[in-house]
Amino acid sequence: MAVLPRNYPAEVLGSEELTVLQDSIMDEVYNGCGYTGSFHGVYFRSGMLLVDCKDENTTTWLAEIAPKLNGWKGPVLCARRGEDIPSMHSMTVFLPRSAGKPYQFAIGLIRNQNDGLSTSAWRVVDSSIEDAGWRLNITIDDESYKLIRKEGFRLNFRFSSVVMRPWRPKTTPAEGTAEEAMLLDETPTQSVTGTLEQATATMVHGATAVAEGAVTMGTKECEGELPSTQELLEGLKGQVQQGSNEDSDDDLSLLEPIL
Repeated sequence: MAVLPRNYPAEVLGSEELTVLQDSIMDEVYNGCGYTGSFHGVYFRSGMLLVDCKDENTTTWLAEIAPKLNGWKGPVLCARRGEDIPSMHSMTVFLPRSAGKPYQFAIGLIRNQNDGLSTSAWRVVDSSIEDAGWRLNITIDDESYKLIRKEGFRLNFRFSSVVMRPWRPKTTPAEGTAEEAMLLDETPTQSVTGTLEQATATMVHGATAVAEGAVTMGTKECEGELPSTQELLEGLKGQVQQGSNEDSDDDLSLLEPIL
């Protein structure tokens, strides 16, 4: 079950609110008459609280109690089952020559320079200034993600374009073990030990096979800002098919441009 704002993802819960929320749930357990519920774990994730309920009675109790927690001062809450939780995607992007203004201005440029893209549900998880630009870690809605993937993970920005790629932060459970937290994490992605430029060049020129030893695909755990190679390559493939009339030396290496 997920305990989250009723207006999610327009409203999200911060880390302090999530801490207060889990304590509020335990207060309700204490104040209950008889059996209330049992749990296997609780985790902070993308502006919501994920709760692993032990049985159906716990699930029913949590759904009933979430909207009316005593003393809760945050947004109106609800509890949803896993299949009903809105899909959100963690992304990272570097926006050059934008540090002179708030990052909201840079996001506004992205909104108005990319046809069909809405940023109303985007939430900045972390921001920092790098080389006179903004480095943003953002959660975006599923509709935005599909559009960005279709465009090869490239977004129009200022007088050029930038790369927005999948970002998988390290999971830090509020309670329980790291191993339990990984059970809720996404499947480990494939990594490219050769260069992405070589893989892309091979795809563009229609080679029948990748040169021996150029690219080796493997599977390992996601750490830090490791992008999903499968998703990036899918986006690149679509970009190549749609851009066959562009200059042959167009850079599809997914390197962030220097503006």
